[in-house]
Amino acid sequence: MPAGFYRDVVKELRKNGFSKLPKRGKGSHEVLESQITQQRALVAKNLKSKNLADSILRDAGIDKRF
Repeated sequence: MPAGFYRDVVKELRKNGFSKLPKRGKGSHEVLESQITQQRALVAKNLKSKNLADSILRDAGIDKRF
């Protein structure tokens, strides 16, 4: 089992048209933006909660669940 869900969430977001913005979020957070819908997602690098990972993907309109 992976130590966290950060890589998996970012991988799914990138598959669905999101890319990292040059400006970083506060602390250990990364901001990703969809090139299609201009929607933004904020992902913590220390993301360990399965429920939060699912919530980030759901808010981004992605049906994948962990």
